[in-house]
Amino acid sequence: MYKKQLRFQKIICLLAIIVAAVWFVYSLGFITTIYEQIGTAGSIVPGSQIYKDMQPFNKQFNTYGLYAILISVLLLVTNTQIRRKYYVSNYIATAANVVVAVAMPIYAYSNLSKFAVQYKTTVDPEMLKMWCEMKGVNPSMSTWLLDLNVVIGAVSILVAIGLVVNVIWKISLMRGEKKLIDEGKEVA
Repeated sequence: MYKKQLRFQKIICLLAIIVAAVWFVYSLGFITTIYEQIGTAGSIVPGSQIYKDMQPFNKQFNTYGLYAILISVLLLVTNTQIRRKYYVSNYIATAANVVVAVAMPIYAYSNLSKFAVQYKTTVDPEMLKMWCEMKGVNPSMSTWLLDLNVVIGAVSILVAIGLVVNVIWKISLMRGEKKLIDEGKEVA
């Protein structure tokens, strides 16, 4: 049973790091399409103000993405991915990762959904098309890149659940092992 748990533990810790990195990369790129289309439009395209409106959020989201990576690395620093027995540092690293894995989707969705609605309702499609043709860019009213946070968020929450399941499983196995040791039985 320990081998399965240790394998799961390695996988879930690796996934936590990968998801944190994906959040960071996403924070760098979600605004790219909007910039390409209307970042320099000024007042030519009605609604192009959204690009400037998103800048404070984008900067903060980049910072949170970087924090997510740093916190996920705590799993490696504390050897959470390979420990047979967890110590306080492993629980702290896991709890911090669970908080981040749940907070990032909430923060992203609560802001990006507003910007997606703002983009769809304030940007003039005809003026956008004309502006983009002048720049040689394909016009699009699609907000798929803003909406992608929902998918990343779902994976992030699944990883958080996996981290919690891992800790529960680990505690159960550690208690069972302690019971066997207390009874004087050999632990495999």
